[in-house]
Amino acid sequence: MNRRVGYKLAGVVTLILLTVTPSVAQETASVFTVYGTAYKTGGMIPVPSDHRVEVENLTTGAILSVFAGEGGPGNYALCFVDYLGNHAAAEGDLITIRVFWNESLVACTAPIELQQSDILSRCLQRNVTYGGPSLEEADTWSRIKSLFR
Repeated sequence: MNRRVGYKLAGVVTLILLTVTPSVAQETASVFTVYGTAYKTGGMIPVPSDHRVEVENLTTGAILSVFAGEGGPGNYALCFVDYLGNHAAAEGDLITIRVFWNESLVACTAPIELQQSDILSRCLQRNVTYGGPSLEEADTWSRIKSLFR
């Protein structure tokens, strides 16, 4: 008799633990926008419209680019879309933003890890400045990424 009661209590405790365990599912977005302003050295003067801004999701390999200034001096906005609704961006994805002039890399951000709040808001705002965290880091990430292709 005591054994039966013990098994029933163990089952109840297990059921309670299963119902209160939080979900650890990764947040994803089927539409995700990255926007900001590209600045010259010093961060005061926006780049002219002959500068191309490229945004890459290093996790998915998706790359988009646009010429700066289409929405105002130095401004850029790029929208990643996954029509199947699977993964335009997800929590933990790494995003990098590069600026080119005459097809030469002039500015780059260090990889930015997307947070849950970014995914829930479906956007990331980042400004980029010449001489930012660096071209050396961009080169390192390019070499690392090439190992996985």
